[in-house]
Amino acid sequence: MSIIKIVRRNIMFKPLQSLVACCVVMASIAMAVLVLLLADGVHSGLTAAAEPFPIVAGSKGSPNQLVLNTVFLKDTPMSNISYTEVEKLRANKNVAMAVPFGYGDNYRGFRMAGTEKEIFNYVINPQRGKWLQINEGRAFEAPFEAVLGARMAAMTGLKVGDTFKTSHGMVEIPGSKGHAQEYKVVGILKPVNGPYDQSILTDIKSIWAAHAGHGAAVQGVTGVLIKPAGYAQALAVLSQYRNNKEMQVVFPSQTIIELFSVMGDAEKVLQIISYAVILLSLIIIAFTTYWAAAMRRHDNAVMRAIGAGQKAIIKINFLQGMLLSCIGTAAGAALGHGAFAALAYLLREKTAVNLTAGFTLQEGIMIAVVVAAAAVFSFIPAAAACRRQAADDL
Repeated sequence: MSIIKIVRRNIMFKPLQSLVACCVVMASIAMAVLVLLLADGVHSGLTAAAEPFPIVAGSKGSPNQLVLNTVFLKDTPMSNISYTEVEKLRANKNVAMAVPFGYGDNYRGFRMAGTEKEIFNYVINPQRGKWLQINEGRAFEAPFEAVLGARMAAMTGLKVGDTFKTSHGMVEIPGSKGHAQEYKVVGILKPVNGPYDQSILTDIKSIWAAHAGHGAAVQGVTGVLIKPAGYAQALAVLSQYRNNKEMQVVFPSQTIIELFSVMGDAEKVLQIISYAVILLSLIIIAFTTYWAAAMRRHDNAVMRAIGAGQKAIIKINFLQGMLLSCIGTAAGAALGHGAFAALAYLLREKTAVNLTAGFTLQEGIMIAVVVAAAAVFSFIPAAAACRRQAADDL
């Protein structure tokens, strides 16, 4: 009988013991992989979502709230600033483009963003082309015409030519009375792989008209997307508004970096926990492998009695430990990637933020360390099994 067949027979002869060893490794590897993927995926996803917004301006208050409002279409909108501030920004020599946004309404929970037609000409960088591109229909040209994000259209079933009414606020409240005005869908965007896939874009004059009787400031603007003329000009704009008492200017990317610096300690704790679980699993593998070798002393003695050499005994015990460890490691990596994909899907459905992460260098190093440690742990009991006298175990 070949060594491979003997190893397979030994594993199948004690299925529960083998399953437990595999599951311990699988769980620990899955947890560690998930932590690594989340750390990488969340960072890249939030950074990609903020890319179209090099600078954002809004009323004084929390920079985080301003970024959540304008970039991620989340949280309660901040108080408005006057449209006059938009005109001042456009007259600023350091500003290449300034586009206003006004929020306050929703349709079935999807945020409506009032803006201007110029947004459809906004280019993030020459290689990427225009940020918002029409897939069906056309851009809005008049108040109460709406352009839908790709996911919003898919999830609601609205199509070009349909009409709908919005409700006041950020979420739909059952039984609440919506605005009297109807919006007509005139276009649907191509996917942008970000929060604005779940947005509704309309002329900002629509927002002003819809809120004219709600005590809202005339021609109020919640946020302004600013495209600076260059990097030096971006710093100049930030400097110009640093001491402004009515308005703040922030870099969304810097806000996200600050957020991750706050989250850094929690991420490190999770990584330490995952590594501790891996270490524990390796220790369990060591004991399990040694115990399995002890349980096979009689089998080993029989094989030695019929002529099996020490090298063959070592190979059998070593390969058995390695096979269980490698199966658990491969299954754990697959489970970790599967769990990450599920979480990424749920987050994309909720926020339209895409978490993307593939096989990372850290993951590769971790798996290599686990396999190397498993090899050591498998060899020790395998070598120890040959030091015993065969006659003692017969």
